[in-house]
Amino acid sequence: MRLSWRNAAVILLLCLIVAACQNGQQDNSPLQNLPRPDPAEIEQVINRFLQMDDPVAYRLWAEIDGKTVASMKGTATGERWQLEGEHVRQSFVRLSGRGDKVEWQTDKEKNDAHTAPEMFSPREHMQQLKNGFRNLSWAPDSSKLSPSGWKAVAMSLTDDQVEESVHTMLGDQMATPEIVRNVAQRMEVRYTLWYNEHSLDLHQIQVDVLKSGETRELKRRLIYLFGESSE
Repeated sequence: MRLSWRNAAVILLLCLIVAACQNGQQDNSPLQNLPRPDPAEIEQVINRFLQMDDPVAYRLWAEIDGKTVASMKGTATGERWQLEGEHVRQSFVRLSGRGDKVEWQTDKEKNDAHTAPEMFSPREHMQQLKNGFRNLSWAPDSSKLSPSGWKAVAMSLTDDQVEESVHTMLGDQMATPEIVRNVAQRMEVRYTLWYNEHSLDLHQIQVDVLKSGETRELKRRLIYLFGESSE
């Protein structure tokens, strides 16, 4: 008889644990009610942005280790782009470029065009994603945005793309295969895109550079907000 009561107690405990887990999943995972993100739709969003001929106004914020280091506004037309605003080390900064050729001006000096491979325009970010992405999922904001016609999706660059990005940022002189591989293995590049599900217009790009590992520590963040006038 004592054994039966023990068995009953164990069964009851297991039932309570299962019920608690199910309730926790229902309460903490509102994204479960959404269908899985459609990769084809994301590709349409990317292609729509890349095919735009008219100037695109946007704002840019840059963060390093959780601190905002730059707040700028600008426009992008095809491969050409320009930005101006404030940087943590300068009260005024103006940048303009095409590809990896960048010219910048501060409140103290002006520099001629030179190669700056670490500078990425919104178009270049979208071109990277067009070349491929992985780990497509809903961003946490999607459960709140969906009823209003907006969607937010998250994705990562592939390992090959991360290595290519590291090579671009370091430049040909520093980017030996060993250095590129070692740096790329310790980082993840994560994108979050906000877009209108009806027009497929892109509203915001967030680029997070994370240090790989158990904690996945956020090191750098870029936020591009579109539709903001550069005037």
